[in-house]
Amino acid sequence: MNKKLSKISKGVLLSLGLVMTSQASAEGNLDVKTSTANLTIGLYATLTGLDNFQMTKINGSPTYTGGDLFSLATNGAVRVTATTVALSGTTVVPSLTIDSGTNVVDTASNVVTSSNYQLDASANLSGINELAAGNYSSLITLTVSAI
Repeated sequence: MNKKLSKISKGVLLSLGLVMTSQASAEGNLDVKTSTANLTIGLYATLTGLDNFQMTKINGSPTYTGGDLFSLATNGAVRVTATTVALSGTTVVPSLTIDSGTNVVDTASNVVTSSNYQLDASANLSGINELAAGNYSSLITLTVSAI
């Protein structure tokens, strides 16, 4: 009879264990779902600091030069291109350089940067004897584009 009681006890304990496990599962998480929150930051760039500047004659030379600093803040790869038009009333188009290079500067990709650059303009007036005394100007444009 002890063996029979022992088998019944084991069965009751096993049943109790299953009931308790089922009850614990019902009280806990029945399901878990995860998701990822994504964020996209767009490319931006701002230019500041480029002001009007005076081009002055280099002693003994027909060349006039001048320049100014500008700042570029960006969070990615951009290209700054400097362009200009002919001096007012002439066909002379000044040459432009950024940081003594070309008229173009590129920034690195995936890097936040804030840098200063030197924009220089140069105009050679040799062979232009018909220019009257006076003021001449040329509009310079800095354009920022994604690369």
